[in-house]
Amino acid sequence: MKSKAVIISLCCIIAVIVLAILISRSRSRLSVFADSTYEAPNVDFSVQFQSDARQLVCIIINNNDYEITYDGEYYLEREKGGKWYEITDIYGKRADERSWTALAYGVPAHGKDAFTISLDRFKPLSKGKYRVAKKTSIGPIFAYFQAE
Repeated sequence: MKSKAVIISLCCIIAVIVLAILISRSRSRLSVFADSTYEAPNVDFSVQFQSDARQLVCIIINNNDYEITYDGEYYLEREKGGKWYEITDIYGKRADERSWTALAYGVPAHGKDAFTISLDRFKPLSKGKYRVAKKTSIGPIFAYFQAE
């Protein structure tokens, strides 16, 4: 009889641990940019959501008289109740918890650059308003899109 109680207790403990891990992976965190309205000056950032290909095609246009730089890190965020929340990947990691290649990309003065973000690391996006946020050498930039 004691062995059944021990087994049931161990199963309950394991279930609580698994539940805690699952909850931590689906956590919602406010955007690291909060509700800041400041964006890098004279930079246009746009995104095209390609749901069938599960990717985002991003374009940065630099309207400044000097080059700007950015790295590979990006933040995928969703608006809920007027606030922006970062979306974690399928492993429960936020952007600052994932590893990134240490490369800098440049956008020349009055030039443009494009890159693609694969959404394979994320659960399918539910209907709502989203944005991609990036840090640049002159400040953050945001590109907005809708998932239908």
